[in-house]
Amino acid sequence: MKKLLLITAFTALSSLTFANDEALSSELEFRVIDVNQDSQISIEEAVLFETLSASFISVDIDGNGYISEAEFKVLDTDANGLVSADELSMITMHDK
Repeated sequence: MKKLLLITAFTALSSLTFANDEALSSELEFRVIDVNQDSQISIEEAVLFETLSASFISVDIDGNGYISEAEFKVLDTDANGLVSADELSMITMHDK
């Protein structure tokens, strides 16, 4: 039981460390931001990524408190699977 708990804790910590590394990147990827892999991004996950958390309400089109993969894909205007700072700034500029 202790081994399982230790492995689970290590896996969660590794995911967060990887997410923090990605937070420093200029491009965002859904699967990296969705740390718990529940197919949606919560505000708790988004806060690791300053540019995304600042636009969270606007990106959450249906207002359910989560960013779905479909909502995230709307930002990916070049369809490369990543949302760049420029792509994200388009929604930020629209909000102003």
